[in-house]
Amino acid sequence: MAKIDLLELRLNREQWRNVKIDAISEESRNKFENRKKAVDLYIDGVSLKTISELTGISSSEVIRHVRKCMLFDKNMEQIGYAALIPNKQNVKTIGKLQKLFLQHPSLEEFVLGNYFGDKKYTLEKNMTIRTLHTKFVAECRQMGIQDYEYPFTLKDNGYDILYTYIKQAALENQKQAIKRERIEIRQRFESTGFGESNNISALNPYGIIQIDGHKIDMLYTVEVENEHGELIRMPASRAWLIAAIDVATRTIIGYSISPYENYNQYDILMAVHNAIVPHEKIAFTHNGFSYPKNGGFPSLAFPEIEWATFDMLMLDNAKSHLAKNTLDKLLNNVKCSVNFGSVATPETRGIIERFFKTLENGGFHRLPGTTGSNINDTKRNEPEKETVKYRITFTDICELLEYLIAEYNNSAHSSLENQSPLQVMERRIRQAGMYPNIIPESMHYDIDKLTHFTEAKILRGGYSTGSKPHITYLGTKYHAYDRKISMDMIGKRVLIEINPADVSHLDLYDENGVFIANLIATGEWGKRPHSLRTHKEALARKNRNKETNNVFSPDLSLYEDELRKNALKSRRERTKSAIAEREMGKNYRNMTPSEPIKFKPDISVNNTTTYTKEEMDLIDSLSIEEAYRRGLI
Repeated sequence: MAKIDLLELRLNREQWRNVKIDAISEESRNKFENRKKAVDLYIDGVSLKTISELTGISSSEVIRHVRKCMLFDKNMEQIGYAALIPNKQNVKTIGKLQKLFLQHPSLEEFVLGNYFGDKKYTLEKNMTIRTLHTKFVAECRQMGIQDYEYPFTLKDNGYDILYTYIKQAALENQKQAIKRERIEIRQRFESTGFGESNNISALNPYGIIQIDGHKIDMLYTVEVENEHGELIRMPASRAWLIAAIDVATRTIIGYSISPYENYNQYDILMAVHNAIVPHEKIAFTHNGFSYPKNGGFPSLAFPEIEWATFDMLMLDNAKSHLAKNTLDKLLNNVKCSVNFGSVATPETRGIIERFFKTLENGGFHRLPGTTGSNINDTKRNEPEKETVKYRITFTDICELLEYLIAEYNNSAHSSLENQSPLQVMERRIRQAGMYPNIIPESMHYDIDKLTHFTEAKILRGGYSTGSKPHITYLGTKYHAYDRKISMDMIGKRVLIEINPADVSHLDLYDENGVFIANLIATGEWGKRPHSLRTHKEALARKNRNKETNNVFSPDLSLYEDELRKNALKSRRERTKSAIAEREMGKNYRNMTPSEPIKFKPDISVNNTTTYTKEEMDLIDSLSIEEAYRRGLI
């Protein structure tokens, strides 16, 4: 057998595709990760003896797994980590039942799938063992097991042995068994066993994180065309700030900004993403803005805690409807528990709300264009007119937020004995040794794709219909563009990975999480980047008007035209129009990010109309409606 060239193998490993482990059962996932660890250690030059001690996998098995990864698939690409996925579950069974499962492996998968609620086998929640036994007997009949064979040779048709087996399987498959419990029980169970300490305390940094959204009390403007084809500035909808604050130190560890009318679960996940991924400085375009010496954010001030994660994430009860995908991401990828509502320590309540109040009073309420805290706030002084007069843009809002948060993290707090949040964090980490859990590099990929989600689909197509393999998502067909999909996969269950920031392209995986191909949407849907929200808005418009979607009259263009037409009449419509323009990659004027991530502004020339002193005096003397009518703004 040829000797393995480690140098070449290290280069090849960089091309191996990651396996979507969330598509694998919990038990198989653990075995896969252990095998992956052994293979990576071998490729990195660690001795077989050490690998065996660390993973429990024998030396010969390690070599066998490495060689399996080196095999090539039909696309002449190395199979890589996909070769390490276990073929079936290995659960300890007893006596005759064990022999039956060895003869019929699919029967064991059928039993476990039904009991643990695998949708492939059942939609029933928390199936009882009595019901499971009935289905087990029926499946044995279906598989052709005779009356003189087990389990029909027993008076109870094997019920007692099946009962013992299931109880043992529940003990050995903790992560599957806990899914049968209530959500609060699952969260409490998932919050234990990670890191060196299982006791979550409000004293240690990154122990408890509060996250919430706040509608910023300041307007910004976008450029629209009036009926004469002239560019004028008009107010857009207020943006949302979604912030994550460390309860122990009052430090803002990350945030996201959403320009939409309401923020959603993906904006929350983006804030979580930005709280974990090391913070990157932006290039301020305003001379008055600069970062403090320590950078203003934890990962900049203390490089040793880059990629730190937290133990518990607190959300208010309004977020308790979050999709299962979001909760699974937080529990399995971030490995933190989720707490809806208040916890047992009253001193942690309302911390994030106090931050928002401090941010507004010390920042936005002091500037022109503020809406104040309410309609009767004396700080509110014709915000629509002021935001147009001073040409406040979304870029200005984003830069201002970055600057204010960096300053907040370096400002004295009375609740912290007049120390700044970053001073308290430094003392507790570097002096008291309260280091948070740092995720390994192997988990960076999962965090980078935290906002992405997966859906199951059936691959369609066939010779009889004259169509190549494709899937349909939100009324739009997607087909492979970088490689061929085998026709024998038609009719099979597949998984698609969706990036809500851009649904013009999707990634296709088989049901085990092995990458198959990149997909592109048909027609204009695939030619212009656009977010999931924009896609749904365009479909809603089509349904309202009962129009037919085709590549010669694409929904995106019609949707965009309608937004532009309504931009003069509706603040909501011109906000959507600005977002759509930015997403679709056009060289438009409005600075709106294509995804709800902390904005990094472009540096460009401001071509907004300038006014003489006499014109500005005239604008000030008119109402904003009259100024629009005269074409002054």
